[in-house]
Amino acid sequence: MEEINSLEMFQALATLLSTKPASADAVFFHARGFGDDDGLFELAAQLIKDGAARFVAINGFDGEGMGSEKVSLGKDEYLRRLEECGLERSSITLTEPARNTRDENTAFLGLARERGWQSAIIIAQPHQLFRIILGALNEMKRRQMSFILRWAYPSNVDWQKLIRASQGEVRNCRFDDIRAEFERIPRYIAKGDLVTLGELIEYLRKP
Repeated sequence: MEEINSLEMFQALATLLSTKPASADAVFFHARGFGDDDGLFELAAQLIKDGAARFVAINGFDGEGMGSEKVSLGKDEYLRRLEECGLERSSITLTEPARNTRDENTAFLGLARERGWQSAIIIAQPHQLFRIILGALNEMKRRQMSFILRWAYPSNVDWQKLIRASQGEVRNCRFDDIRAEFERIPRYIAKGDLVTLGELIEYLRKP
C-alpha cells in the first residue's frame, strides 16, 4: 500500500484549500451521498451567475437506493435543484451515467474532450476534493490530456450533520467521513485509481 507522506499531504491540502478558482469552461459537479450536498447547488449556480463558467456538468445517472431509502440523488433531482437556484436548463449538461467517483472523472473528462473544453472547476465538500482531484489527474494522465483543473467548495460546512457517504454507508456525522476519505487514498493509489501525492504536488506547483 502507498505510504502517505505527511509533508506532501499538508502541502497539498494547504494549497487546495487556499486557492480561489479562476474562470473555466465548465463546473464539474460530482454526485454526493444523501444529505451531503448542502451548499453545492448554490455554489454551482453562483459560479455560473458570476461568469466563472458557462456550463455545469452533472452525472447523468438516475440515483440509487438501499431498500426503500434513497442514498444518492439522480439527475432529475439535480436538474430540479439547479433550476431552483436560478440556472437555465441550457447551462446544465449531463455526462454519461457513472456509479462512482472514478467513473465520474472518466465521464467528465470525456465530455470535456468532446466539447473542446480546456478547463473546469471541480466542486465538492472540502474533505472530498483531495481524492476527486487525485482521480481527475489520474484520468488526465491516462488520456494524455492537457487540461486545467480548478476547484471550489462551500464556505460554511456543518461538520456535525448526519449524512450518508457516497456508497450509502451511515456516518454519525460528516466529520466521520474525513477519516474514511483519508483511509481510501492510499488504497486507491495502490490500485492505480489515483495519482501519487508527489504527482499532485508537481501539478499544484505549475505556474
